[in-house]
Amino acid sequence: MNVAEIVQQSDTRAGRIFDWTVIGLIVISIFTLSIDTMPDLSGTARELRKRTLEQAEQAAEARRRLKADVKTEKEALETAGLQLTGACEREEEARSKVDGLRGGVRQSETALTEADEAVSWQISQKAIGDLLFGYG
Repeated sequence: MNVAEIVQQSDTRAGRIFDWTVIGLIVISIFTLSIDTMPDLSGTARELRKRTLEQAEQAAEARRRLKADVKTEKEALETAGLQLTGACEREEEARSKVDGLRGGVRQSETALTEADEAVSWQISQKAIGDLLFGYG
């Protein structure tokens, strides 16, 4: 399973885990924000809230970067696919041209064989005529 499937699809187990992790971080972020707004919050609680918010922001940023990377990879794959399709089409055109040339070569070979046979026939007819009628 690749990263794109995990990030973009929520119908797989890994995709659901990823989505729930992001949702969990958002809930933690909201919870810590509400704790921060409470009056008389101790220094330790404020520090914990600050670290939790930083981690949630880092996770959200990592998800954004991951989605951007997946999009870039997807575009690169689509471009490569189009290039491959174009190459296949050009190869098919080339094969078609080669097949056409082969057909022309076969026709030329057939015509050459027929011409050789006609020349041989004429030579043999002349030789027979010379033998029978004493030409030469």
